Amino acid sequence: LVFLPIDFFENVVIIIGVDAIAYIDNASGAVINAQEIRYNTAKPYTRLWYSQGGNNYLAADGILSQNIAPNLNLTLGFRRMSSEGRFTSSGIDAWNVRSKLQYTPSNNSVLSFTYMFTNHDMGAFGGLNSQNTDQFTSEPVYSGANTVVKRNDATITFSSFLKEDTTASLTAILYYSNTLTEQKNLPYFDGVDIVNLAYKQQEAIVGSSIRYEQYLVPKSSIFANSLQVGGEVERISTNQTEYFDAFLGNKLSGYGIYKQHIGDLYLKASFRGTLMNETFAPSLGVGAYLPIGKNNLLKAEVIQNTNLRSIFEPSDQNVVNTVYS
Repeated sequence: LVFLPIDFFENVVIIIGVDAIAYIDNASGAVINAQEIRYNTAKPYTRLWYSQGGNNYLAADGILSQNIAPNLNLTLGFRRMSSEGRFTSSGIDAWNVRSKLQYTPSNNSVLSFTYMFTNHDMGAFGGLNSQNTDQFTSEPVYSGANTVVKRNDATITFSSFLKEDTTASLTAILYYSNTLTEQKNLPYFDGVDIVNLAYKQQEAIVGSSIRYEQYLVPKSSIFANSLQVGGEVERISTNQTEYFDAFLGNKLSGYGIYKQHIGDLYLKASFRGTLMNETFAPSLGVGAYLPIGKNNLLKAEVIQNTNLRSIFEPSDQNVVNTVYS
């Protein structure tokens, strides 16, 4: 999240419980859904903020947006942030540029292309030395350690209500992300002695996802229900470093969410299955919800979530968690 400029988003929704496990792997707790701002203005729109603080902290963010043709909007933005930090190797020097081209052919459909580049340079001081807790004289654990992250993100998104009554919707996304992480002067035990390690980690992800949602029974009915299904395909590659092995492979995911109303009672079931490295990771959740009065909700949920190992972990790290609430 540190690489996503919050000013580029209109709304941030935290999805928890049964819904969360369907949308993303390893999401037994919550999922953060950041929704982009959609500008559609014939006149230029500009927003700029500036902040200044201690330790030579300076930050600024700006956005310029205007339609360049009917229903075709171009939005440009930047962010700059820097600080020396309170302690050695605790400073930050980061900047971001972003752009979005959005076409809105109708009130029910939108097509957009978004590109962001982020350069994030931050001291990796590892906290303060526990032997000296004085806030004025304490020294960092890692003096001189530094992490630089350069990241490119490009996304094409199409979303549409397939019916005028908005009971059916389709969303399709094609995305590419390339991240270069450079670590400098990081203490590393080579088997004999502790040396200062420097390495570069390159990770590239290209993927696509599609989601379809349909209300099977109208929203106005006391027995209203809906079904949402989707799938994702990713191609992931990363190079070998002193810490991680090289990886090149695919990840396939499919999910579904069913919601059923029976008067005031609300039932929900969700499923997600992911195949990666010849390992299948299923997750399942069911829930029942009953409003009590105006301000209270009685709910019961059972979630079994398989934590799929990352590409940087050993192959035996998949963990199944079961949560009752």
